[in-house]
Amino acid sequence: MKVPQSDMPEQEVWESFFDPTGLMQTFLPDAPLAGDAAEFGVGYGTFTKALMSSVKGKIHAYDIEPKACSDLKARFNDFIPDRLQIHCKDVLSEGAGMDSGSLSLVTAFNLLHFGDPQRLLSHVYDILESGGHLLIIHWRSDIETPRGPDLALRPTPETVNQWCQKAGFNLVRNPDISDSCPWHFAVIATK
Repeated sequence: MKVPQSDMPEQEVWESFFDPTGLMQTFLPDAPLAGDAAEFGVGYGTFTKALMSSVKGKIHAYDIEPKACSDLKARFNDFIPDRLQIHCKDVLSEGAGMDSGSLSLVTAFNLLHFGDPQRLLSHVYDILESGGHLLIIHWRSDIETPRGPDLALRPTPETVNQWCQKAGFNLVRNPDISDSCPWHFAVIATK
């Protein structure tokens, strides 16, 4: 299931909205973490290289679009298969296909504006190991932004926090990412 209003602008425009290295340093100041990670809705791979610096294990990059998957393979050819495994799969309806408790970290960036985010968050909770982290960013709904879905589709930080708690996450917090992603809010949920 493709997330509504998730079409991407040109890569250069998209990547101008973010400072991936700064974002990952805010999320994970004690990086690199041991273990493997998954990146859901990887798109152009905007955050992939910064994520590789944040974990010691493999990165499982998921996208539903075949072209995005083939472009990722070309962009990150030097890292495949040693550090990066690309999965062209619909994680929203099929799940990631990972074992319970097998990941240290999952990212879900700009994804939670679809009909049943609770299902995805519960799946992430299952595949994370104890102490594992879910990192979320999403377009803010309280200001005008240069991109993103309709304001009515965007969840608030409070709503995402509630979804994470309902999925079972023990610790949910909202770090300030305004320096690296000024049009977004962030959530870190820990199992």
